[in-house]
Amino acid sequence: MQPSPSPADTIQRKRHAGRERNEAAILRACRGLMVRGIFRPSVVDVADAAGVSVRCVFQRFGSHEALLLAALDDDGTYDTIRALAEQSGIVRSLVLGRAG
Repeated sequence: MQPSPSPADTIQRKRHAGRERNEAAILRACRGLMVRGIFRPSVVDVADAAGVSVRCVFQRFGSHEALLLAALDDDGTYDTIRALAEQSGIVRSLVLGRAG
């Protein structure tokens, strides 16, 4: 039989789960804004859409560019945004200068 976790371990696991939830919410919010045509959403807009503070966004990603790259590099979002940009006549380099 395994010993029950200490209160400190339980608190640490809850904090870690909260950080993961926040990160997922931030990425979802950023992708959602991008897919709606805001190709370079501000950290303030992303934080508002995710329901977190601006500080939380910077704690999770470190910089605006790192946030945008994380949102683009995950789950095909970059391809979706590139297609939207091409359809609307926006130059591909608008999205972090990536050509594809």
